[in-house]
Amino acid sequence: MMRAAAAAAPFLLLASLAAGAAAAPAAPPAGAKDPEFPARLAAFKKLFRALPEAVREPLPPQGETFIHQKQFLARAEEHEAETVAVVKCVQELARTRDGKVLEELIRGLGLAGRMEPVARKALDEVVSKLEPVESAYFQKREEHFRLTGSWPSMVVIAEQRAVDTLRWNRQEAAHGLDFVLRTRDALVEGMGTNLELLAEDRAEAWKAALRMAQAPDPSDRASFCEAVKTVPGKDVEQALLGLESKEKDPWVLSAAIDALSRQGSPEGFRRILARLADPDLGVVVAAVRGLARYRSPETIPALVERLKTAEGRLFSDLVETLFDVTGKHLPDQATAWAGWWEKDGKAFLRRWSEDVAERLDEVETIGLTDERLIDVAAELAALLPTERDPKVRDAILENLSIHRSNHARVTLIRCLSAPEKATRLAAIRGLGQYRHVSVPEELIARLPHADAEETQAIFVTLRTLWGGPGEFQVDGPDREKLQRWWDTVKERVAEQFVKLGSRDVAGGKKPPETGGETRWQDRNFYGLRVDSDNALFVVDISLSMEEPADRPGSTRTGGPAPAVGGKPLRKIDVAQNELRRVLRGLPDGTRFGLVLFSFKPEVWDQGMVVMDGEVRKKAIAWVDALKTREATNVHDALETAFSIGTKGSPLKAAAPADTIFFVSDGEPTVGKFLNTQVIRDQVKRWNRGRNVKIHVIGVGEDHDVSFCRALAEENGGFYIAR
Repeated sequence: MMRAAAAAAPFLLLASLAAGAAAAPAAPPAGAKDPEFPARLAAFKKLFRALPEAVREPLPPQGETFIHQKQFLARAEEHEAETVAVVKCVQELARTRDGKVLEELIRGLGLAGRMEPVARKALDEVVSKLEPVESAYFQKREEHFRLTGSWPSMVVIAEQRAVDTLRWNRQEAAHGLDFVLRTRDALVEGMGTNLELLAEDRAEAWKAALRMAQAPDPSDRASFCEAVKTVPGKDVEQALLGLESKEKDPWVLSAAIDALSRQGSPEGFRRILARLADPDLGVVVAAVRGLARYRSPETIPALVERLKTAEGRLFSDLVETLFDVTGKHLPDQATAWAGWWEKDGKAFLRRWSEDVAERLDEVETIGLTDERLIDVAAELAALLPTERDPKVRDAILENLSIHRSNHARVTLIRCLSAPEKATRLAAIRGLGQYRHVSVPEELIARLPHADAEETQAIFVTLRTLWGGPGEFQVDGPDREKLQRWWDTVKERVAEQFVKLGSRDVAGGKKPPETGGETRWQDRNFYGLRVDSDNALFVVDISLSMEEPADRPGSTRTGGPAPAVGGKPLRKIDVAQNELRRVLRGLPDGTRFGLVLFSFKPEVWDQGMVVMDGEVRKKAIAWVDALKTREATNVHDALETAFSIGTKGSPLKAAAPADTIFFVSDGEPTVGKFLNTQVIRDQVKRWNRGRNVKIHVIGVGEDHDVSFCRALAEENGGFYIAR
């Protein structure tokens, strides 16, 4: 059995080597440009010395029959503190204007790259030992539940002890991998920070960075693109152009396009424009998103031209991008967009004028337009992503706060994470107009990242939303008090606060019922249109899906679930019905895949399959026969979904999915990682360069709303609650 210390080996080795690397610049380098360099280095060393001692507690004695949950939680908190402290150390070191620091960061990246497979292997070994023991344990619990309707307080003591011991080991090993991955992410971000600080004085340091751009490992080249995407400079642009011209790996190419689009150069625009014809969907999607960052007269015509030949998921992405860029609600047809551009294109370009006064005038004109004529909030929101002038941004946000629509609310929430403090403050103040449950949730979530002024603004906005004392028993802008208050009231928010998802799934996206091979109503899943011809459905079949699909008096739909034969419809019945409908509606020739998950993921027919009559019958029969099982393994289900059709995966497919529909009704209870933030971070890593769209359906009142919403929005999809 793997000892906890052995499972944590990646953590120990990386921490010790990182400490050695960090200690290298022991004195301010000669000719340092940053006068605060000595203070930064001293603070970095102090942080590193303050780390908890990296010694793992021994495994529980063989005679111990149960590891209390408090031990797990305390250990997880300790792990998190260790990781956060090391990440902060890296960030502190990165904020030094010195070329030697960059070399240390790159050296650390190389180390993390070598340690990642070691950490993954350690975790896989623990999981392989845990899985059969845990499976037997769950089977006994499940049998007891089906016979009695209640969970046993204890199942066979020996099994309980073995499961808890192995879970302890899994937690240790999972932390080792999480530590390596988060440290690597911090080192990549630190590279960019340090390069930006060095500015024109980075000649020598830049040579070390360029070695990453030419490294044989694709992950190193992609990391280089991630690191420099916010770093301005001609040398950065030339390096990215060189990488784009010769890169063959789609993952790295997508990262290079993303970074190049942020440079904003005419040559970069020309290169990205040419990538609209790339054979790889992920690269084309990266190009579409990159073009949306340019206020060029050629941007919209290029997207419209590509729309004429696009199909499936790419067609949907192009339409969404055109809407995001213009705010115009037009039919999902290339001819409609081409006609609008030919008629109103010149007038529209006034919004992209180089004259600030003219842009301000356009903002005021839109804000005063009758909402029956245009979607005011959408057209204002379309101006924000590429607007850099603070006066114009303030005018846009002020007008958005007046037009109280869902689109305006979502836009203001996104501005809470804007790099400019003035924009964040304007968004906080503007959200005071929206009595929606997502507003206090998002404002409270912002508190850990807010300074004193932002905390004060959040306090004032929350007090305004509650319209007086009432339940708002907080006497000042104290982060901990505000968090404690929200924890006590969020389950019983005032009735006037509407409970909805954070993104709108309606809004003119439905095509007409006639025409095409399949009606829209047949080719949808939980109300979400299935645009993709390469979709994967990942559905929770844990035992909690046996619960009624809707509880009487539910605030989500306003009434009890429909009954069949006198019995209320269960959540699993709804899921089966949705799967049957979408399987019947998918046209022949489209690719699809099914992944069901409880204790572990189950994949139908080895992955992605081409639809035809026989395949349809077999898939529906498999759905009809599914049974619920105990436990909810979210991480491994998503990991499996991303592995299908990729190099080295045992799950064979002609191509991986480009769209995932993810359904779950609860929080993770088993799997390599249980922390939802860690799962989101993992998905971001898997999806870099892939650009897979993830739609999330949260089922029932007990699903994790914040996780489901964030998972969808971070991966370009919609979140809905059912």
